[in-house]
Amino acid sequence: MARVKPFRGIRYNLEKIDGDLAQVTTPPYDQINAVGLEAYHQKHEHSYIRLILARKTERDDARENRYTRAHRTLQHWLRDGVLVQDEGEAFYVYRQTFDVLGQTYTRTGLVSAVHYEDPEKGLILRHEKTLPKHVDDRLSLLRETHTQFESIFLLYDDPEKTVARQVEATLARPADLEVTDDVGTRHQLWRLADSAAVDAIRRFFDDRVLLIADGHHRYQTTGLFHQETGQDPDGWVLATLYAVDDPGIVILPTHRVVKNVANFDAATLWSALEKDFTIEPWSGDSESMVAEMRARADRGHVLGVYEPSRGNAILTLRGADRLGTSEHSLEWMKLDVAILHRLILEKVLGISMEAVAREGNLEYFRWPKDAVAVVDRGDAQAVFFLNATRPTQVRDLATRGELMPQKSTDFYPKLLSGLVAFPLRPVTVESAR
Repeated sequence: MARVKPFRGIRYNLEKIDGDLAQVTTPPYDQINAVGLEAYHQKHEHSYIRLILARKTERDDARENRYTRAHRTLQHWLRDGVLVQDEGEAFYVYRQTFDVLGQTYTRTGLVSAVHYEDPEKGLILRHEKTLPKHVDDRLSLLRETHTQFESIFLLYDDPEKTVARQVEATLARPADLEVTDDVGTRHQLWRLADSAAVDAIRRFFDDRVLLIADGHHRYQTTGLFHQETGQDPDGWVLATLYAVDDPGIVILPTHRVVKNVANFDAATLWSALEKDFTIEPWSGDSESMVAEMRARADRGHVLGVYEPSRGNAILTLRGADRLGTSEHSLEWMKLDVAILHRLILEKVLGISMEAVAREGNLEYFRWPKDAVAVVDRGDAQAVFFLNATRPTQVRDLATRGELMPQKSTDFYPKLLSGLVAFPLRPVTVESAR
């Protein structure tokens, strides 16, 4: 079944960064835009951004590029003691405490090395499609550095709380690392090296199936790299594992901003929407409308739309008969994100799944006000708002082997980058050049 093991992590030497992890840690690479990229580079000379997302230059070529620079930076920091490798193998207990939608949550995961498994084996389940360009980018970084810098996010079933019991003693002592990030999320990390607990955890996962919550591109990258090299050490991925019933598992919706639609006509859009949805104008702002959508989530399929000529409106599917037929299961077709893609983006606006993959017509936003701002400044044509996908939907569809549209889930908050890295090969420090 799934193979899970401890590892010798690479971590920041706190003495080299004045004990302040907030100056060097970052969000995951795919959450950083061009402005953020430059800001993190400017923030600190030892920012983790220099490893996961080094700058590009106009002179880049096959021999000198952002990936070779990341390799040199890694070697330089290891040589100078900015990064140090732990003496022995361990799991790492990772806790996040955060506020969202008016509530405070805590979730606790286990940072581990997990072996890549072919999807056909059904041992590690996927739920979302991937985009080739993101896989190519991460693969180039892995080829140069042989290091897993960022963790993927996995879920597992543990109704007996076996793992929770094994980490209790570790959580009872002060955290080894602690940092509060830019949005106020508190991150704590403990090293768990107790042999009895480590062995019990490894045995527990021997007969477990895992589900990828976040990190599909990085997981696929590991499989491709392992296939390229044929070496077993290259088949392991850095992963943080969470029990699916952890009370801190929060999924937020990802709203779609529509842009660059040829011959877009607002009146035609609203007329077409009336065929499959009842339209309820909303006089409040987008945040209040999304809150109302969330309150109605159990009463039917509810979407939202913002288009400047008529403002905000709540869309309610007129009936299950509007779903039509598909090669997918009924459970897949009932996903709000699938309804949006099939009945609006494709049927009304002509944005096919292939066009979605080309990334020319959609932008994705977590917060409604940010999505609306793009339209209001004239850079896009409309916004469509969604309710969150439920964890049980993710699990059930993954178990069936059905992949959801890209950006169907947003597990919140993201895992912080820079707390611990996983070297695939024995760490060797090259001489300074």
